[in-house]
Amino acid sequence: LEGELISISLGDNENDLEMLRASKYGIYLGSDRKMIDECARNNISVEDTAAPEGWGIALKKALEHYSVD
Repeated sequence: LEGELISISLGDNENDLEMLRASKYGIYLGSDRKMIDECARNNISVEDTAAPEGWGIALKKALEHYSVD
């Protein structure tokens, strides 16, 4: 991972979809079925815990995914 830039994005609304698609690791925070289906089609992770708690959970998952302590 050293030297590699990784973009992580967190979004909770349909208007965040473009950002989630563009980042290396996008995470949707929510439970909207339409958005969850769209995330599945676009390899975007889903965290169903709402903000602000969900932000911490999602970011921790992203960092663990890339083995960042």
